[in-house]
Amino acid sequence: MYRGKNLTVKASGTLLKDVEAGAKLFLTVKYNSITILKEEADLCDQLPNVDLSCPLKKGPLNVAKEVEITSQVPQGKYIVTADVYTESHKEVITCMEGTAVFH
Repeated sequence: MYRGKNLTVKASGTLLKDVEAGAKLFLTVKYNSITILKEEADLCDQLPNVDLSCPLKKGPLNVAKEVEITSQVPQGKYIVTADVYTESHKEVITCMEGTAVFH
């Protein structure tokens, strides 16, 4: 992929449980094996970024979002992991991982 271009991010999978208010998102971004971002957020607050909203029902889910990759993004390999848990952190709702290499 090239910097300064648009990137379409697609995710497909199956939610193991309904997603209700209070679900937590744990996001990690690594750049060439170095963790550059690690954060926790309320998943329902983040869903409008991908044109979704809570509640989400368990079962298959497909998401696609086009994002601009500015030319200032450093070249290299990026690995993004996102884990979603119930509000009590006792049950996994879903987990995702994606890799992108920018030239």
